[in-house]
Amino acid sequence: MKDRNQFINNPKEKLIIALDFNSMNEATKLIDELGEEAIFYKVGLELFLYTKGEIIEYLASKNKKVFLDLKFHDIPNTTAMASLFAAKQNIFMFNVHTSGGKRMMEKTVEEIKKINKNNLIIGVTVLTSLSENDIKNMFSSNLALKDLAVNWAKLGKEAGLDGVVCSPKEANIIKKECGENFITVCPGVRPKWADINDQERTMTPKKAIENGCDYIVVGRPITRSDNRVKACKMIIEEIAEGIENNKNLKSVLIAEALLETNAVQLNIKNPFIFVSGIKSPIYCDNRLTLTAPDVRNNIENSLAEIIRTDYPEAEVLMGTSTAGIAHAAITGHILGLPMGYVRSSAKDHGRGNQIEGKLEAGQKVVVVEDLISTGGSAIEVVEALRGIVSIFTYGMQKSIDRLADAKVKNISLTDFDTVVHVAAEKNIIKPGDIARLIAFRNNPSDISWINGGNN
Repeated sequence: MKDRNQFINNPKEKLIIALDFNSMNEATKLIDELGEEAIFYKVGLELFLYTKGEIIEYLASKNKKVFLDLKFHDIPNTTAMASLFAAKQNIFMFNVHTSGGKRMMEKTVEEIKKINKNNLIIGVTVLTSLSENDIKNMFSSNLALKDLAVNWAKLGKEAGLDGVVCSPKEANIIKKECGENFITVCPGVRPKWADINDQERTMTPKKAIENGCDYIVVGRPITRSDNRVKACKMIIEEIAEGIENNKNLKSVLIAEALLETNAVQLNIKNPFIFVSGIKSPIYCDNRLTLTAPDVRNNIENSLAEIIRTDYPEAEVLMGTSTAGIAHAAITGHILGLPMGYVRSSAKDHGRGNQIEGKLEAGQKVVVVEDLISTGGSAIEVVEALRGIVSIFTYGMQKSIDRLADAKVKNISLTDFDTVVHVAAEKNIIKPGDIARLIAFRNNPSDISWINGGNN
């Protein structure tokens, strides 16, 4: 499956504006009007035919991304040959109908690979204008609409497609069945302030993103608005809210997984002792996540998503010795990136290496850490490298300051505060213990937290 940074968390990148016009003039007027507010446009059959394809070149001249929505559906060879035409245009992705069958989709993927084009190929599942009753009448079957969409999505994945066009209502279950990297492009998205029109299965932009939509397609709420720039901005704001909510939810889910696998343990009565001598109510050993396949997969896919999104130019991953090595190796495999590992200091024997693995001068490197405590070891590791992703951070002020002073960016999957609140919700600790744990986080060297804040 091709990686075209599909999970970029720039809200503008996730909004595809449908150019549902029948003239070049109307389309170009909207594109120019929206300017830098919009990045990605959908060109459907109507506009493509009326402009004889010229709209594609116009969008390319404006540095816009294009989703060519022609929904090819024919016998395998005919669809594949039509897809070759599409792939040779200045487009980001195009689609075929999954109902054309697995052989049709496989033939299309096979032919596109021959010309080494990096277009994303996605499959249309069930049109968002169709209802449960429509499906029943069309197929003379009681098969649920959702089940049909998921089945076609699974066929598409097996055939080698990069993702599907589906209703936002089916995006979440398709992600569960086909994997987080399987792209969902979702029309039928309507802000609360817009008319539903002829769409049957709709969702707001915010809810659509929260429900697993990688891209949302919006037409009339923008194109027919009295203030199209304002409408576009309002939808992008909703997308941003959905992205932020997803980050928070993912942080909670990772926190739950760390507690369930005992990768994070809490003990207020009998504190753990750090190498520095600090007494801590929390101990983190993320090596334990490697023994739980589902947790491990979630963590490594989440690390990969962060790297795609926040470090898209990364060329090499470096795991920290020793706990970060395995996580870097698996994440590197997902991303197709080379990896090595790095010590906090050079060895005092052998070749005296600090970095193991091939690393060329000037390469852009992301360090994979298992956890960030005071930030000291992380700073030592990245003196020659820039950018860290980690599974867990204590969020100590010392680490925040050290990383800021060193101009090193760290992004963690979850943090101390989230773990503590999840632990309280699961009755691992008492709600009254939260304040004591936060007191430790705020000032680890002050042991008054042990007896409730009294020395």
